[in-house]
Amino acid sequence: MYVIDTDILIDYLRLHDKAINFLDNLKRKERHIAFLTVFELINGYNNKNQEKKINNFLENFVTLDLNTNIAKTALQIYKTKKWSTGLGIADSLIAATAIKHKYALVTRNIKHYQNIADLKVKKPY
Repeated sequence: MYVIDTDILIDYLRLHDKAINFLDNLKRKERHIAFLTVFELINGYNNKNQEKKINNFLENFVTLDLNTNIAKTALQIYKTKKWSTGLGIADSLIAATAIKHKYALVTRNIKHYQNIADLKVKKPY
C-alpha cells in the first residue's frame, strides 16, 4: 500500500510517461492520497475544465482522512525537521498520514522526507 505524494500526481496529470507507468501498474486499493493532497491539487486549478479533470482523476485514489493522531504526528515531524530538511507543513501532514497508516510514501522529493522516523519512502522513477 502506498500514499502517493502530490509531485507524482502532477507528473501523471502532465502526462509524464514514468508517472503514468508507475500509477497505472498499481491496483486502485494500493493507491492512497493524504487529504491534504486534494487541497494541493485544488490549489492548482486554473479553470472549470481543469477542476473537472482533476476531480475525475481523484476518483482513482482512496483519500485518507486527516485526524488528531495524524495532526499530532505531523507537528512532531515538523518541529524536528523544519530546519534540517526544509520540510513544510503540507509535507509533514503527508508524511504523518503515511506513517499512521503504515504505508510507504511514494515521492520524487526524497530530500524533504529523508530520515523521518518510521517513514518508508519510495522513489518510483
